[in-house]
Amino acid sequence: MYENRTERGGDEDSTGAHHHRPPASGQQVPAGSAAAAAAATDVPPGDERLDDRLLVVVTGGSKGIGRSCVESFARRGARVLFTYCSDAKAAETVAASFQPAGLVQGRWLDQGDFDSVRAFAAEVDRWRGGREISTVVNNAALGSSTVSNYCGLPPPVPSSSRPAAADRDGASGRGLTADDDYEAARRRADEDMALMRVNALGPMWVTEALLPMMVPPPTPARGENEDPVAGAEVTETAAAIDGAATANGGGREGASAFPCALGSTKKKKTVLFVGSVGGGSHAVFPGFRSADAMSKAAVAYGAKYFAARSRQLRQQQEAGHDATARADDGSSATAAAGDVRAPAPAATAESDFDHPSGGVDFLCLCPGATLTDMFRASTLDKMEASGPGELERFLRALPQGRLMLPEEVGEAVYWFCSSPAATMFHGAVIDASAGLAVRPGTLTEYTFSS
Repeated sequence: MYENRTERGGDEDSTGAHHHRPPASGQQVPAGSAAAAAAATDVPPGDERLDDRLLVVVTGGSKGIGRSCVESFARRGARVLFTYCSDAKAAETVAASFQPAGLVQGRWLDQGDFDSVRAFAAEVDRWRGGREISTVVNNAALGSSTVSNYCGLPPPVPSSSRPAAADRDGASGRGLTADDDYEAARRRADEDMALMRVNALGPMWVTEALLPMMVPPPTPARGENEDPVAGAEVTETAAAIDGAATANGGGREGASAFPCALGSTKKKKTVLFVGSVGGGSHAVFPGFRSADAMSKAAVAYGAKYFAARSRQLRQQQEAGHDATARADDGSSATAAAGDVRAPAPAATAESDFDHPSGGVDFLCLCPGATLTDMFRASTLDKMEASGPGELERFLRALPQGRLMLPEEVGEAVYWFCSSPAATMFHGAVIDASAGLAVRPGTLTEYTFSS
């Protein structure tokens, strides 16, 4: 399994045929089976309660990095709902790998289609049963080498292999070259639009649809001892830090300086975007399509935008809560003077601030060349076909002399979404390319030995 994170190969399902409609058997993938009873998890034997576990949603979770993310969370006992697009068999395999039944479930999703995203959000709402989602991992994406499959088109024929117009229709060609140019341009435009819809708009649509399911309804003004950052009691947070420090052989020293910032692991909420080295750094990889690169850059920007928006909305919500509380207890200056009570701020009209995203961390993790299907399709297959030893030569040229593994990325995703210390990365775009971002020429200037 290979995946090209230089082109953000997040959607390992995108290598299949045209898939804008769900499978005939329905959208849900069976979760678990008797044959999977021995699947490895960190859940105590016999503990089959699913109503008190953390809820995690992973898009593009049937293969590669997405599957590793599903496994990293499920092994720790989280309930995981993942999506797939073209490979229902792979999704069924993932769902059947964990016990108890229902711990891991799959749903079909074409995140490049807005109606599909809305239908998926309704599925998620039913699945969560009124509980709050703790984590959303936006991993699904297309790459330069897989977008034609998504669009239901055969791989493009290289221009050097196409017969000239004169060869097909006499010396003049009678305009066939222009027609062929339009056909090729039209096809490329369709693929460009698919890249932008799936890679840039899709994660935005998914995030906006699921955010209301991650936070509780608005509450009254904060109490005297409530943590203004995480919404938890300071005493509870301090106790959590004390417990963690003691468990690791440490003391309380220094913890009082930042008890609110660490928060409580039970209350951590995260939306993590899996980006790419090209989209999340200043490195440019011209060997991939421009629409691909632009869509991946949009993913990194989107994570920062959601982070900025969440802070503004939180301030707005707090101002509205405080005004409402003053009105309720009659303590405002205008009420005390006998004037007409000043109205609370009107609810914001539908706009960029129409979702209660305060209290959720947003960040983007940008892996580099990773051992998954997409990297094989875009890069490794060509190297293997060029001659013996070419692949080994390329790997030796990489900064660490190897490709990244999906399991490594999955574990990193889990840490960023679960560790209280990871709240400091709110709004961050994190280079996780194993050095490729600082040495992009390893890939962009690579020349074949033959």
